[in-house]
Amino acid sequence: MLKVDLAAKPYALGISCMIEAPLIKMKVAQIARSKVMFGLISFVLLVVYIGGAWKFWTGFGQTQYSQSRPLLTLFWPVMLLNGSYRQNFRRALRG
Repeated sequence: MLKVDLAAKPYALGISCMIEAPLIKMKVAQIARSKVMFGLISFVLLVVYIGGAWKFWTGFGQTQYSQSRPLLTLFWPVMLLNGSYRQNFRRALRG
């Protein structure tokens, strides 16, 4: 009777290789999908940021602010936490 010790030699019969290859392919596919999703989400966020900045920049005359236009435009997502700024941002979007 042939006795094979798989614990000592996992690759003795090639079983482990047959199991690992599809797992590696699955991991590579998951990593590729996550990179694509990260790129897509980053692109969408960048478009939203630039769009909001452009709308605020062009409608700045409708707000109550008279100076620091570049600074307020750059930090518009953070400034939305402020109620007064949020109200002025809405005015800029309408204008």
